[in-house]
Amino acid sequence: MKLNPKKIYLALLAPVSAAIVSIIISSIALLATKKSPILAFKTMWEFGASTSSFIETLNTATSYYIAALAIAITFRAGLFNIGVEGQLRLAALFSMYLGAMFTLPPVLHVFAIFIIAMTVGGLWAAIAGILKVKRGINEVISTIMLNSIAGALSAYLFSTYFSVKVVGSNNLSTATLPESGWMPNLSFLTSHLDKSATQGRAIYGMFAVAIVLGVAFWWIVNRTRFGFELRASGINPMAARVSGVNSKRMIVVAMISSGAIAGLAGLPTVLAETHAYNMG
Repeated sequence: MKLNPKKIYLALLAPVSAAIVSIIISSIALLATKKSPILAFKTMWEFGASTSSFIETLNTATSYYIAALAIAITFRAGLFNIGVEGQLRLAALFSMYLGAMFTLPPVLHVFAIFIIAMTVGGLWAAIAGILKVKRGINEVISTIMLNSIAGALSAYLFSTYFSVKVVGSNNLSTATLPESGWMPNLSFLTSHLDKSATQGRAIYGMFAVAIVLGVAFWWIVNRTRFGFELRASGINPMAARVSGVNSKRMIVVAMISSGAIAGLAGLPTVLAETHAYNMG
């Protein structure tokens, strides 16, 4: 695939411009309070460039990246799934609650948790797709409302049915996952580094899953019939219908697919660190 210099330039223009403007505004604000912008940016750079901070950034970015992929699916179909927050919240709650109820061989247990999370996220997102197809309700409005409902529903289910008291504290969480359900960290990537540099942190295993999802997303969207129908529905729904694409079905499928991926966005921390769901 030939790279288009103009597209690369336009893609970089917005973030670079935003960074420059933010630096200028921050510098003015610091100078107005008689603080050194150079010292402030130097401190920020040293903190961000440290090994432990870099690992933490990768781990935090993993959830955001998976969530971005979920939204990108609907963008391709001319939709906007703004309900990722609610989808990942419910997916994390149900996957941790149900995942703690059984034991499987390690790989199968993690895979089962993935399936639970994707199913819950997909079903919750399907509501918005069905409302759009059947009632013509804009998915932006419905997913915003579903976010609020998901937040209230997850809080109710957690506090009433799913939570147990954490031993030695006043906090509540779901029951702890068996070790077979823990997602291994990518410790081998940082094993050669001094422990004082990493501060005991390791890159989440979900980081590798995120990379695989990104590659799969590109391939499916650009190299499969499903991807073609998805893009056709988003670019020109009328032409897509004329060519035999069921645009209503694609709307629902796109929302379900987006919600399923969003469900995975809620897993990095609970699988790698907490091994349980809590409202924090």
